[in-house]
Amino acid sequence: MNNFTKRVLTGLALVIITFTLLVVSEYGVLLVGAVISTLSLWEFLTLAGIEAPQYRWTAMGICAFAWAIIATGGQYWQISFLIMPLIAFIHLADAKNTDIFNAWGKITLGFLYCLLPMLLFYQFSFQNGVYNWRIPLGIVIINGWMDTMAYFAGKYFGKHPMSLRLSPKKTWEGFAGGFIATWIAGTVCHFTLQDAGINWFVITAIISIFNQPADLVESMLKRSVHIKDSGGLLPGHGGMLDRCDSFFILFPIIYVYLSLAA
Repeated sequence: MNNFTKRVLTGLALVIITFTLLVVSEYGVLLVGAVISTLSLWEFLTLAGIEAPQYRWTAMGICAFAWAIIATGGQYWQISFLIMPLIAFIHLADAKNTDIFNAWGKITLGFLYCLLPMLLFYQFSFQNGVYNWRIPLGIVIINGWMDTMAYFAGKYFGKHPMSLRLSPKKTWEGFAGGFIATWIAGTVCHFTLQDAGINWFVITAIISIFNQPADLVESMLKRSVHIKDSGGLLPGHGGMLDRCDSFFILFPIIYVYLSLAA
């Protein structure tokens, strides 16, 4: 089975699983957010060179604690970030680690990059305390459609790289194809998901503008440590961080917009 076939089959499986979970209930969106943030954070720590078990598992524990607060009906998941100083206290017992600023900074960045956006994704999936599956579903559809069409447009028509230094395979032709496809998907969502109560054209604009730069941010992180993929969890796609990289930039922006528009 070649890489293209693996990519297509994995993509179809992800679409079916994700769409089903998002439509079923609020616990579905919680599970999606928890899985993506936890696995992505693990891969991020690997990229960052944080190999010591005490740091990795403490970070995973803080991540799990945040989702546990939400799963048990708590609204103040922000309290999970108050236990981040645990990382600092662990440093006190680690005589081998002399580069405290570097390690602590990487772990903190991991929380901000991988965990916080998915927590915000969960938050903006609700309106007046009631889960509205149309919001997360529509956003995932529009973003996923841009990723897919940008890939195919770049694969078959790409000639001009967006950034040779960061990602030679990402092209302006791919961006253009994805941009057009995004607006088609956004228009469909506007007419089919009107009950979401949000302006799909503004959401589409945010995704169409920031999707590809968000991908390049993750490419920059990988290039800095000379790694092609963040992992091998998803055949044909790489790791969870590779597959969901655009979420981590887009979701905070969308959260701010929806908060201001409320």
